[in-house]
Amino acid sequence: MVSSQNGWRANDPSVITSISVPGGKIAVHNGGVATIFQHLATRFNNEVEKLVWPGNWGYAERNVRGSADISNHASGTAIDLNAPKHPLGTAPTANYSGGQINAIHNIVNFYEGVIRWGGDYVGRKDGMHFEINDGISVDQVNRIAGKCQTPAPAPVQQQPWMNLRDVRATPRKFQAWYNAYNFKPALLPVIKPLADNWGPQSESALKKVQGRYGLVPDGIVGPATKKLLWDLGWRG
Repeated sequence: MVSSQNGWRANDPSVITSISVPGGKIAVHNGGVATIFQHLATRFNNEVEKLVWPGNWGYAERNVRGSADISNHASGTAIDLNAPKHPLGTAPTANYSGGQINAIHNIVNFYEGVIRWGGDYVGRKDGMHFEINDGISVDQVNRIAGKCQTPAPAPVQQQPWMNLRDVRATPRKFQAWYNAYNFKPALLPVIKPLADNWGPQSESALKKVQGRYGLVPDGIVGPATKKLLWDLGWRG
Protein backbone atom coordinates (compact mmCIF):
# COMPACT_ATOMS: atom_id res chain seq x y z
CA MET A 1 0.00 0.00 0.00
CA VAL A 2 1.29 3.44 -0.93
CA SER A 3 1.16 5.90 1.97
CA SER A 4 1.42 9.66 2.17
CA GLN A 5 3.96 11.40 4.38
CA ASN A 6 1.66 11.20 7.42
CA GLY A 7 1.02 7.46 7.02
CA TRP A 8 -2.44 7.52 5.42
CA ARG A 9 -3.34 5.43 2.35
CA ALA A 10 -2.53 7.43 -0.79
CA ASN A 11 -3.58 7.56 -4.45
CA ASP A 12 -6.91 5.85 -3.79
CA PRO A 13 -9.86 7.81 -5.25
CA SER A 14 -12.32 5.38 -3.64
CA VAL A 15 -11.78 7.01 -0.22
CA ILE A 16 -12.16 10.57 -1.50
CA THR A 17 -15.28 12.69 -1.13
CA SER A 18 -16.21 16.29 -1.87
CA ILE A 19 -16.98 18.73 0.94
CA SER A 20 -18.88 21.99 0.63
CA VAL A 21 -17.10 24.99 2.10
CA PRO A 22 -17.87 28.72 1.73
CA GLY A 23 -17.88 29.50 -1.98
CA GLY A 24 -17.06 26.07 -3.40
CA LYS A 25 -16.01 22.46 -2.86
CA ILE A 26 -12.80 20.65 -1.91
CA ALA A 27 -11.96 16.94 -2.40
CA VAL A 28 -10.64 15.24 0.75
CA HIS A 29 -10.51 11.85 2.52
CA ASN A 30 -13.98 10.73 3.55
CA GLY A 31 -15.32 10.22 7.09
CA GLY A 32 -13.91 12.12 10.03
CA VAL A 33 -11.22 13.82 7.94
CA ALA A 34 -13.91 15.37 5.74
CA THR A 35 -15.83 16.59 8.80
CA ILE A 36 -12.72 18.21 10.29
CA PHE A 37 -11.63 19.92 7.08
CA GLN A 38 -15.13 21.25 6.41
CA HIS A 39 -15.17 22.69 9.93
CA LEU A 40 -11.65 24.11 9.57
CA ALA A 41 -12.25 25.75 6.18
CA THR A 42 -15.46 27.33 7.44
CA ARG A 43 -13.73 28.74 10.50
CA PHE A 44 -10.84 30.00 8.35
CA ASN A 45 -13.36 31.80 6.14
CA ASN A 46 -15.20 33.28 9.13
CA GLU A 47 -12.30 34.13 11.44
CA VAL A 48 -9.16 34.61 9.31
CA GLU A 49 -10.06 35.73 5.77
CA LYS A 50 -12.67 34.96 3.16
CA LEU A 51 -11.94 32.03 0.86
CA VAL A 52 -11.16 33.24 -2.66
CA TRP A 53 -11.88 30.99 -5.64
CA PRO A 54 -10.06 29.50 -7.44
CA GLY A 55 -7.29 28.82 -4.96
CA ASN A 56 -8.58 26.20 -2.51
CA TRP A 57 -7.96 22.49 -2.99
CA GLY A 58 -7.30 19.13 -1.37
CA TYR A 59 -6.82 15.70 -2.97
CA ALA A 60 -4.01 15.52 -5.56
CA GLU A 61 -1.86 12.50 -6.43
CA ARG A 62 1.58 14.03 -6.23
CA ASN A 63 4.79 14.26 -4.20
CA VAL A 64 5.76 16.97 -1.77
CA ARG A 65 7.11 19.87 -3.81
CA GLY A 66 10.84 19.32 -4.34
CA SER A 67 10.82 15.92 -2.60
CA ALA A 68 10.40 12.21 -3.33
CA ASP A 69 7.97 11.89 -0.38
CA ILE A 70 4.30 11.40 -1.24
CA SER A 71 2.30 14.48 -0.34
CA ASN A 72 -0.48 14.30 2.22
CA HIS A 73 -2.67 15.72 -0.53
CA ALA A 74 -2.36 12.30 -2.20
CA SER A 75 -4.30 10.72 0.68
CA GLY A 76 -6.82 13.56 0.88
CA THR A 77 -5.52 14.46 4.33
CA ALA A 78 -4.32 17.96 3.45
CA ILE A 79 -5.97 21.11 2.13
CA ASP A 80 -4.63 24.43 0.88
CA LEU A 81 -6.65 27.60 1.52
CA ASN A 82 -6.21 30.83 -0.45
CA ALA A 83 -3.08 29.29 -1.95
CA PRO A 84 -2.16 32.10 -4.40
CA LYS A 85 -2.12 34.61 -1.55
CA HIS A 86 0.14 32.47 0.67
CA PRO A 87 2.84 30.94 -1.60
CA LEU A 88 4.92 27.98 -0.48
CA GLY A 89 8.15 29.14 1.14
CA THR A 90 6.81 32.54 2.18
CA ALA A 91 6.84 33.50 5.86
CA PRO A 92 3.26 33.71 7.20
CA THR A 93 3.96 37.23 8.52
CA ALA A 94 4.39 38.40 4.93
CA ASN A 95 0.71 37.95 4.07
CA TYR A 96 -1.11 37.38 7.38
CA SER A 97 -1.51 40.01 10.08
CA GLY A 98 -0.60 39.21 13.68
CA GLY A 99 -4.30 38.92 14.46
CA GLN A 100 -4.86 36.48 11.62
CA ILE A 101 -1.98 34.27 12.76
CA ASN A 102 -3.41 34.25 16.28
CA ALA A 103 -6.79 33.27 14.83
CA ILE A 104 -5.22 30.39 12.86
CA HIS A 105 -3.49 29.11 15.99
CA ASN A 106 -6.77 29.29 17.92
CA ILE A 107 -8.48 27.27 15.20
CA VAL A 108 -5.69 24.66 14.98
CA ASN A 109 -5.59 24.31 18.78
CA PHE A 110 -9.26 23.33 18.72
CA TYR A 111 -8.29 20.07 16.98
CA GLU A 112 -5.95 19.05 19.83
CA GLY A 113 -2.92 18.14 17.73
CA VAL A 114 -4.82 16.33 14.97
CA ILE A 115 -4.25 19.23 12.54
CA ARG A 116 -0.90 20.83 11.73
CA TRP A 117 -0.54 24.21 9.99
CA GLY A 118 2.21 24.64 7.40
CA GLY A 119 2.92 28.12 8.73
CA ASP A 120 4.39 26.45 11.82
CA TYR A 121 6.83 24.23 9.90
CA VAL A 122 10.37 24.45 11.24
CA GLY A 123 11.82 24.50 7.72
CA ARG A 124 10.09 25.76 4.58
CA LYS A 125 6.91 27.56 5.60
CA ASP A 126 3.58 26.84 3.92
CA GLY A 127 0.97 29.30 5.13
CA MET A 128 -1.78 27.98 2.86
CA HIS A 129 -1.47 24.40 4.09
CA PHE A 130 -3.35 22.39 6.74
CA GLU A 131 -2.93 18.62 7.19
CA ILE A 132 -3.68 15.66 9.41
CA ASN A 133 -0.62 15.38 11.62
CA ASP A 134 1.80 12.47 11.38
CA GLY A 135 0.94 9.54 13.66
CA ILE A 136 -2.75 10.43 14.08
CA SER A 137 -5.08 7.42 14.16
CA VAL A 138 -8.55 7.07 12.69
CA ASP A 139 -9.96 6.93 16.23
CA GLN A 140 -8.34 10.26 17.08
CA VAL A 141 -9.71 11.80 13.90
CA ASN A 142 -13.20 10.53 14.62
CA ARG A 143 -13.14 11.88 18.17
CA ILE A 144 -12.26 15.37 16.94
CA ALA A 145 -14.80 15.05 14.13
CA GLY A 146 -17.43 14.56 16.83
CA LYS A 147 -16.21 17.71 18.52
CA CYS A 148 -16.71 19.54 15.21
CA GLN A 149 -20.45 18.85 15.19
CA THR A 150 -21.01 22.03 17.17
CA PRO A 151 -21.65 24.98 14.82
CA ALA A 152 -18.60 26.98 13.70
CA PRO A 153 -18.39 30.50 15.19
CA ALA A 154 -20.28 33.17 13.27
CA PRO A 155 -18.29 35.47 10.95
CA VAL A 156 -16.53 38.40 12.56
CA GLN A 157 -15.25 41.45 10.76
CA GLN A 158 -11.47 41.19 10.55
CA GLN A 159 -10.43 44.82 10.89
CA PRO A 160 -7.28 45.71 12.87
CA TRP A 161 -8.97 49.05 13.57
CA MET A 162 -12.28 47.49 14.58
CA ASN A 163 -12.02 49.07 18.07
CA LEU A 164 -11.75 52.51 16.46
CA ARG A 165 -14.92 52.44 14.40
CA ASP A 166 -15.75 55.89 15.79
CA VAL A 167 -12.52 57.35 14.39
CA ARG A 168 -12.95 58.92 10.97
CA ALA A 169 -9.58 60.10 9.67
CA THR A 170 -8.55 61.83 6.49
CA PRO A 171 -5.17 60.82 5.01
CA ARG A 172 -3.89 64.37 5.58
CA LYS A 173 -4.73 64.32 9.30
CA PHE A 174 -3.14 60.93 9.83
CA GLN A 175 0.02 61.90 7.92
CA ALA A 176 0.38 65.12 9.92
CA TRP A 177 0.08 63.26 13.23
CA TYR A 178 2.31 60.41 12.10
CA ASN A 179 5.04 62.69 10.73
CA ALA A 180 5.09 64.68 13.96
CA TYR A 181 6.50 61.59 15.66
CA ASN A 182 9.31 61.18 13.09
CA PHE A 183 8.09 58.10 11.27
CA LYS A 184 8.78 57.72 7.56
CA PRO A 185 5.90 58.96 5.40
CA ALA A 186 6.78 56.24 2.87
CA LEU A 187 5.21 53.70 5.21
CA LEU A 188 1.82 55.35 4.82
CA PRO A 189 -0.57 54.27 2.11
CA VAL A 190 -3.00 56.60 0.41
CA ILE A 191 -5.92 55.72 2.64
CA LYS A 192 -9.62 56.18 3.03
CA PRO A 193 -10.98 56.58 6.56
CA LEU A 194 -8.97 54.15 8.65
CA ALA A 195 -12.00 52.49 10.18
CA ASP A 196 -13.04 51.30 6.73
CA ASN A 197 -9.80 50.57 4.93
CA TRP A 198 -6.64 48.79 6.02
CA GLY A 199 -3.60 47.57 4.12
CA PRO A 200 -0.11 46.13 4.72
CA GLN A 201 1.51 49.57 4.81
CA SER A 202 -0.98 50.83 7.39
CA GLU A 203 -0.27 47.80 9.57
CA SER A 204 3.49 48.28 9.18
CA ALA A 205 3.16 51.90 10.28
CA LEU A 206 1.12 50.93 13.33
CA LYS A 207 3.70 48.28 14.30
CA LYS A 208 6.41 50.96 14.20
CA VAL A 209 4.37 53.10 16.61
CA GLN A 210 3.71 50.16 18.93
CA GLY A 211 7.34 49.04 19.01
CA ARG A 212 8.66 52.53 19.66
CA TYR A 213 6.43 52.92 22.71
CA GLY A 214 6.96 49.49 24.27
CA LEU A 215 3.87 47.64 23.10
CA VAL A 216 3.78 44.28 21.32
CA PRO A 217 4.04 45.21 17.61
CA ASP A 218 1.14 43.05 16.45
CA GLY A 219 -0.54 45.58 14.17
CA ILE A 220 -3.83 45.36 16.07
CA VAL A 221 -5.56 48.26 17.81
CA GLY A 222 -6.51 46.71 21.12
CA PRO A 223 -7.23 48.69 24.31
CA ALA A 224 -3.54 49.41 25.07
CA THR A 225 -2.82 50.63 21.55
CA LYS A 226 -5.99 52.70 21.45
CA LYS A 227 -4.90 54.43 24.69
CA LEU A 228 -1.39 54.97 23.29
CA LEU A 229 -2.73 56.62 20.14
CA TRP A 230 -4.96 58.85 22.22
CA ASP A 231 -2.08 59.79 24.55
CA LEU A 232 0.06 60.65 21.53
CA GLY A 233 -2.55 63.09 20.36
CA TRP A 234 -4.33 61.11 17.67
CA ARG A 235 -7.90 62.35 17.43
CA GLY A 236 -8.76 61.64 13.78
